[in-house]
Amino acid sequence: TQRPERGFRLDTETAAERKASMDQQLFRVLKRVMVFLMLADEAVDEAEVAAIQRVYRQFTRQDLARAEIDRAIELVRSAGQHALDKAIVFSNHLADEGKELLLRAAIIVVGADGVCGPEERERLVELACSLGILPEAFNRVWSSMVEVREPES
Repeated sequence: TQRPERGFRLDTETAAERKASMDQQLFRVLKRVMVFLMLADEAVDEAEVAAIQRVYRQFTRQDLARAEIDRAIELVRSAGQHALDKAIVFSNHLADEGKELLLRAAIIVVGADGVCGPEERERLVELACSLGILPEAFNRVWSSMVEVREPES
């Protein structure tokens, strides 16, 4: 009879499964964060929906159907104040770069319709604070992504 090998072995399948699970969680959080920001002005703007689909595809290499966005809209609306709870808990597992990625995705969605109103800006700040992004880092990301236009006279 053969004896089983003794010692430890790296179970790469388990590590791969864990990574896939974390990726799926990140993708759900990304979707929820983008929808949360889209709804800051309580409107479902088609330019913002298109931006959500574009950003999601860019980060995940997967398409996001409109029906999935509609489900996320319902989830965010029904969660109310707690819409970001899962994102906040999950962000504890992210490095600063991952947190900034979520913020950048949110800024892209907010800017998709060409307007960033005070309620959208407020939600961006709320998101950054919830993710543990310091004000200096928020301002750096914001200024790197937002074109400042002089008021027309």
